[in-house]
Amino acid sequence: MILRYLLFGFLLCSLGSCSISKRLQSHQQLLKQTAESDAPAPEKLDVLASSLVQMMDEGLSFINPKKGKRFVERYGQTNRESIFKILEESIEWQKQLTTVEKIGYGASLLTKPYTRDLIQLAPKFKRKYDQIVFVAELNRKLQKGLSGIGLGKN
Repeated sequence: MILRYLLFGFLLCSLGSCSISKRLQSHQQLLKQTAESDAPAPEKLDVLASSLVQMMDEGLSFINPKKGKRFVERYGQTNRESIFKILEESIEWQKQLTTVEKIGYGASLLTKPYTRDLIQLAPKFKRKYDQIVFVAELNRKLQKGLSGIGLGKN
């Protein structure tokens, strides 16, 4: 009887890790394709923001903090290059906008489906995972990028 429970527990853990790997691989493929594409910067930002919201939601859903931390760190390790490439392109694109265009783009962000989720998830996620270097670095980059359109801290 105990052996059955142990076997069942082992299978659940195995399925959980497999699922995590598939989720991470899905994020990696999407972000890499986006970073390397010729899509305009706003579209790349939409994909990045959606991926970040999904990752934050997944990261916060872990009951075991060690597993959550490992998931977030792996997300950062596998996607760092793509994420920062998208953010750098975005910052360069924003530098070319006039003040009116920046205001217009900032206003359009308020209508995006991921904006409310980002606003709700970001503080919780930051509190839980701020000790991870990738999260701290990503937070700085996002603030730098958003300050160009008047949405971040100056």
